[in-house]
Amino acid sequence: MSWMAEVLERGRWRWPDRTALLDRERSLTYAELDRRTDALAAGLLGAGLRRGDRVGVLSRGRLEVLETYFALGKLGAAFVPVNYAAVPAETGAMLGRCGVELVIGERDLLDRAGEALPGRTLAFEDDRYAEWTTGRPCDLPPVDETDVLTILHTSATTGAPKGVVIDHRSLRSMAIGYLAVARPEDDVVWLNGCPLFHGALVQPIIMMAAGATVVVVPSFTPQGCLAELQRTRATHLWLVPPMLRFLLQARGLATADLSALREIVYSAAPMPAELLAQAWERLGCRFRQIYGMTEGGGPMAMAGPEDHRLAPGEPPPARLPVGRPIPGMRMSVRDDEGRALPPGEVGEVCVRGDGLMQRYLDDPEATRDAIRDGWLHTGDLGHMDDRGFITLVGRSKDLINRGGQKVFPAEVENVLAEHPGVADVVVLGVGDQQWGEVPVACVVPGQHPVQAADLVALMRGRLSSYKVPVRIEFVTEIPRTPAGKILRRVLRERFDEPA
Repeated sequence: MSWMAEVLERGRWRWPDRTALLDRERSLTYAELDRRTDALAAGLLGAGLRRGDRVGVLSRGRLEVLETYFALGKLGAAFVPVNYAAVPAETGAMLGRCGVELVIGERDLLDRAGEALPGRTLAFEDDRYAEWTTGRPCDLPPVDETDVLTILHTSATTGAPKGVVIDHRSLRSMAIGYLAVARPEDDVVWLNGCPLFHGALVQPIIMMAAGATVVVVPSFTPQGCLAELQRTRATHLWLVPPMLRFLLQARGLATADLSALREIVYSAAPMPAELLAQAWERLGCRFRQIYGMTEGGGPMAMAGPEDHRLAPGEPPPARLPVGRPIPGMRMSVRDDEGRALPPGEVGEVCVRGDGLMQRYLDDPEATRDAIRDGWLHTGDLGHMDDRGFITLVGRSKDLINRGGQKVFPAEVENVLAEHPGVADVVVLGVGDQQWGEVPVACVVPGQHPVQAADLVALMRGRLSSYKVPVRIEFVTEIPRTPAGKILRRVLRERFDEPA
């Protein structure tokens, strides 16, 4: 039996009448969700889907997304979520590389992607979906813990997205390790502010292993989040720090009844000290930080409420530790030669354990570079103290982290370089109060005339909106070392003020 099946079977045994999933339209109890996902898996099997096949999922947040993930997990087929905001060319390319047999999702998004989608499609609104989720279950093929559960996407330094292959063992390991430390109460109502198409989707599934009610929203908006917190009496809110900043600016916050909110769980980006202090004062709840990455399988380390606790009037430290590794995951800070460094010395943060990805899809070279001697090299720079707490100090790669959305400069640079009016270009991340970091492009004009609007129009048709630079700066040259490497720090000096 797969881990996904175990989660729902246990939920049906222990909390049959408890709400498992809730969105703005309807809800499902654990007993209903277990029964519907058994039936959906049987329907997919009858339609020709087999263990080991891959299925794309293209949808905004709604309970059918998690329902589909569980059904595919029971069947032993891998789900491949894609960003619903991506342009059709991006969506089709990702799913095509994964060799998907079927794409399931919302009708309007499937129609928008159109011919770019490989294989068959099934809309949540179709009669077939309704029939399969209410049909008869059947015997399903056995699922091994090393079978692929999902292929999640992250950007590569070459600009092409990399598929991260995650198996059932990874999710089980992460769930057991996280829950052993977090020890959630038995009545958690988890408002899922993060999307269900990237690594953040692991967290609500982990919480369901503890019997949580997971509230799903189509997408995050401050007013919508505030309304759902009150409507559902959510006890826990899962988001990234820029979302928290927007929430604190929401109209109606001062009069909202948030008395049920006990804990905010955040990840994906550093929490600014001033934002934490403001949230602490205005919301009065606990805070928990998760340090994770897609290749690491999810939550690799955690800093709990006790690590955020401040005395009255005491300001938070400028840089909070990201926490200690969860049970089942080991962390080590290492130098360029791969040697473990003593406490306090800065090096690359490395991690190992059953939660790690299996591999990058069809990229053995990148896999060997990322996982060496069993250790995943995160690309993050930090140090560990003598109590096991990891503090990050920077990144060794040029990843731009825009409010939890990852942008690699090369992907944007490759598109800009296609314009005949661009002789040279570099994209870098600069500080931003709301998003933490945003992309900015420095362009050396070529012989053909070019304006910023022309370049924005080019990118809008090729890239997701969060990847498009917020500013295009025309420069006379790109500073480089004698070896030809770009001096990004010189360019960043132009952008001392947030964009």
